[in-house]
Order: sequence, then structure tokens, then C-alpha cells
Amino acid sequence: MTLRSLALILAVGGAGTAVTLVEPWKNSAPAPSEVATQTLTVGDLVVAVTAPGKLFPTLTRELKISKLFQIKKLLVSTGAKVAQGQAVAVLAHSQVLEDILGKVRGAEVDYQSAVKDHALAKELFEAKAIPENDVRDKDVRMQKARIQYQTAQDEFDISASLLGVDAGSVRKGPPFTLRAPIAGFVTKLNGEEGRWLEGDAKTPLMVIADLSKLRIIAKVNIVDVPQLRLGQRVEFTLAGFTPLQGKITSIALEPPAQSEQRDAVMGGQDNANTVEVGAEAEAPASGNVTLGVNGETRVIITERRRVPLIPVDAVVTRNGGKVVYVLDQGAARERPVVLGLRDDMQVEVVSGLQPDARIITQGHLNLRDGAPVRIKGTGAPALAAPSPLADPLSHSSFLPGI
Repeated sequence: MTLRSLALILAVGGAGTAVTLVEPWKNSAPAPSEVATQTLTVGDLVVAVTAPGKLFPTLTRELKISKLFQIKKLLVSTGAKVAQGQAVAVLAHSQVLEDILGKVRGAEVDYQSAVKDHALAKELFEAKAIPENDVRDKDVRMQKARIQYQTAQDEFDISASLLGVDAGSVRKGPPFTLRAPIAGFVTKLNGEEGRWLEGDAKTPLMVIADLSKLRIIAKVNIVDVPQLRLGQRVEFTLAGFTPLQGKITSIALEPPAQSEQRDAVMGGQDNANTVEVGAEAEAPASGNVTLGVNGETRVIITERRRVPLIPVDAVVTRNGGKVVYVLDQGAARERPVVLGLRDDMQVEVVSGLQPDARIITQGHLNLRDGAPVRIKGTGAPALAAPSPLADPLSHSSFLPGI
């Protein structure tokens, strides 16, 4: 408004007319800020360290071939459940056991011959046909032959046991029965019926694993290691499977060796800043597990059950303290809060908020106490029931059942 316009208004008003002068720059109130809100929720909060990991059996047995076998018949397949001592394969030939069995048979013949010679010497001595020294010589030879025969038998039994072959079947001649040394599942099978397997200690005919107890191996970032403790709860998850529950049983004291780091980098994973953490887990009742495949390992550091939660982003700092803005009759009201446990998305409210509070979660960063607000997208003033006059309660006061 110019001075000329002001003069015209005064002239029109006349001498007896009251005129009110309005300053246009003082006529408009601040525009309400647009905000988004949500209610205070009650839920569980879990703080965990997450790391890649793999699942392994705690006990395995490899049935290895030391020389030459032919697979006459396979009685199990990969994934089959077997009992200890159950027949798993029939082998048509075993050169190593044949060689050792040949020694056993040779030693047996020598021993039987020595027994006969000793008995004959005793008869001749009693008939005074030979001196007593000859009997002693025959006795010594018989004892040596007995020891050699027993040694050959022990070597054969040990070799058969190491190969998982039934020693009695070998003595009767081929075919030989291969039996499971432990109860579990066949996790690997190398070979097919009719195939000859050359002796190679690096290639087992089959691997049997006891899956009643499983081991989780996780690669945890070294910065998270100070939070870990033996016995902490662990969850291991593979896509499509129910998470396995376990507990930490080992924590490495240092990162892998340089060679392991180099191998890991070549394989696409840099282990230079990780340490190996082991955990034992119970197998699922179904027995359905996948071994050696990458999954997610979560080590539970701390957890809270049924506590008041708000989004982390709803908290702002004012005058060195943490505050939250709540909706109150179209205005934003500042509420100092005491916070507890938090994760990346939510934080526990220990005290400072009423259970029916409507938390402002967006558009609050530049708000001040009492600022007018409206719900985003509505264009209408934001209305909410006024906050109770009583002091805000701690969360234990308004949790259901407390």
C-alpha cells in the first residue's frame, strides 16, 4: 500500500469515521507443515550380527579305496539314510585284501605244520629216539609260527575294518560286502555298478555323514567380533528352508592365513577382514538339509520382547537431547524421550511417550514445539486427541498384561 492510497482512504472516511489501518505483512499466519504420522507400536527388537556361512556335518566317514575294487552292486544312493553296519555296496574284488589274505593263509599253513612237527618230536622224545633239545627247537618254531599267524590275521582284520569290508565275507571269497561304519546319510557317491575303482586315497567310494548334529561356519567381520561370546544364540537360514537354531562353540582369534585370504579373494570373497566363527545346531526333524551351500548366519547379540518401538528416523536431536514430535490438536509437540535398544530400523522407547501418542515420522526435521502441521496429502489441519496432562509413562506401565 502506497502513501497516496492511504491518503485516499483517510479522505473517504471523513472526520467522524473510524479507520483501521492493517499492515499486510502481519496479516498471514505460518503455513502448516505437511507431516506423516504413525502410532506407537509394541513388538520385539533383535540386535544381531549377520555374516555369510555354510553348513557342515559334525561327523563324517569316508569309505576309501586303497587298491583295486570292482563295484558289483550299489545298495544305496546319494541322500539315502543308512544304519551303522548296514550293507551299502557289494565289491567283486579287492587286490589289497587278497594279498593280505594270502599272507594269512600262508602263515596258517606254516603254523599247522609247526604244530604237527612239535607233536611228532614229543612222541619221538618219549620213545627216546631224539634228544630233548630237538623238542625244544620244535616248540620254539611252533611259537614263532603262531605269532606270525596271529599277526597276519590282525593285519587282515585291521585292513578290512579300514576299508569298511566285512572280513568274514572276504575269507569266504568274492563278492565282498561293504558296510556303513556309522549311522547317517550318504552325502557323496563316486562310482557306478561294474566300474573298477583304482586305488586313490583322495577319492572315497562314498561319504556317510551323521546329520543329527550340524556345524555352522560363518565368516564374521572383524569389527563385530568384540560383541561375540561363546554360547550366544545363532540362526542359520537357507532360502526355502526353516532357519536352524544353534549356539556359538568357537571363535577364531585371528583372520585366516595369507594363503587362505588369497584363495578366498580368487574365489570371489575377501576374507582378510573376517574371522571364522563356529556353531553347533540341531538338525531339523525332517532331516532335510543342504550342506556346503552359502546361507545367512545371524548371531543374536541382544533381544527385547514386547517393548514400545518407533522408527529410528522419527528421533531428532534438540539442545543435546533426543526428542520426538507428536501430533496434538493440529500442532507438533516436542517430547523428550529416553531410548533403549535399537537396530537399523527401529528403536525402543524406555520413557517419554504416552501409549496413544501419534508419532510424526516425516516432515519433522525442521519443526519446533507448537508448529502447525497437517497430514500429508489431505490439505486439512492435522487433528488428534490432546495428550493427557499426566506425565508420560515408562513403557512397562502400558504394555498389555503388565
